[in-house]
Amino acid sequence: MIKYSLIFLSFLFSLPCYAGDLDFRSEIYFQPRLYRSDNIDQTKDSMLDLSGSLELNYDHGRRGRWKENLQIFAQTDLNNSDRTVGFLQEANINLQQRRYKIGIGDFIFSWTALEAFHPADILNSRYWDSDIKNFIKIGEPAIYYTRYLRSGSLNFYYLPVLTAPILPKSSSRMNILNLTTLPYKEFGPALWLTPDGNIKENNTTPQFAFLWETTLDNADLTIHIVHQMDRSHPLITYIPGETQMRPVYVSVLQLGGTFQMAYDDWVFKSEFAVKDFQDEKITSLGTFKQLDHTAMALGAEYLISHRGGQESSLYMEYQTLVGLTQEEAYSTQFFQNDLFYGWRFSFNDAYSQEVRLSLLVDLSRAHEQLIHFSYKRRLSDTWSMQMGANLVEAFRDDLTPNGLELFSRNNEIFLKISKFF
Repeated sequence: MIKYSLIFLSFLFSLPCYAGDLDFRSEIYFQPRLYRSDNIDQTKDSMLDLSGSLELNYDHGRRGRWKENLQIFAQTDLNNSDRTVGFLQEANINLQQRRYKIGIGDFIFSWTALEAFHPADILNSRYWDSDIKNFIKIGEPAIYYTRYLRSGSLNFYYLPVLTAPILPKSSSRMNILNLTTLPYKEFGPALWLTPDGNIKENNTTPQFAFLWETTLDNADLTIHIVHQMDRSHPLITYIPGETQMRPVYVSVLQLGGTFQMAYDDWVFKSEFAVKDFQDEKITSLGTFKQLDHTAMALGAEYLISHRGGQESSLYMEYQTLVGLTQEEAYSTQFFQNDLFYGWRFSFNDAYSQEVRLSLLVDLSRAHEQLIHFSYKRRLSDTWSMQMGANLVEAFRDDLTPNGLELFSRNNEIFLKISKFF
């Protein structure tokens, strides 16, 4: 992916620089986190993240409708060098005309309507050593064509390169390997299972997507069809003679969509995704099969305006998986039959103060829940701070943990200090 992105960037910045607008934004933040001990020597119970993002957007203005975007994310943990990472999120060039738009490069796609559950949002790979409810996205190489309609658009995507998710190291508290039972503790390079049953490491495989967007009075509707290598939840294997586990990804045909409708102070939302995975394949490394299923999520948001100018947003969302047994569902996704409650209180003052509180409850497993609290405010025009806690309550099966059991000991407190440029 890096090779293709560098070639693209060389082309991008060799374009004629017509008079236009350059928008530059960046953020550097320091975020210490302290976890409750998990009594595993290999993992670190504290993190000292130093992270940054850089975003450049160039609009050529009247001399043309060309736009270029560049966005980079980088992170290092001062307490754990295994968590040093950097990747492109956006590096693309776009041409917009009255009736159509085309673009090429690395993109971040957002095909979601909900706060906590995102079954329809599958195009991008994720950086898994981040927020479990909303993993950081990695840029996806793509060529797209958008045709504008009277009340919406048709979007066609060709994705020629496979971008593997960045999975956590064994020293991270976000690791998804069972360190007590698996023979090896680290992930090696991704393996891709082709429709003809071959296992390969090469990351050039054509993928396709189609998205229809439309507006219906006070509602927004999207429908998509995607054929790609699914990276939402890997299968895991190992190659004899190696000393690492390998994530395996298989192809999927997904039909999905989102819906949002505003009514007075309410916004009603929904997402769905019907996943049809490739048939079971027997390979030299074993038999691989992802289970076909349908993921459905419903939600509502209610806005309350207070007399002093403050605002409260209340959220309630539910996600379920259809077509799987309970045990199959837990091995497929982190959230299978879950209810999410959220509250955001905005002071709307000069310091942009904000309080968030949320509770995510598993309705199938007793006493399995994720609690989040945070407080955020500006310190000056260019500095801000955020502090809070994440509490995970789940009974852990140490032989075959799945779902939130993987993070059952990840209670944490954190502080985030940000500098904006």
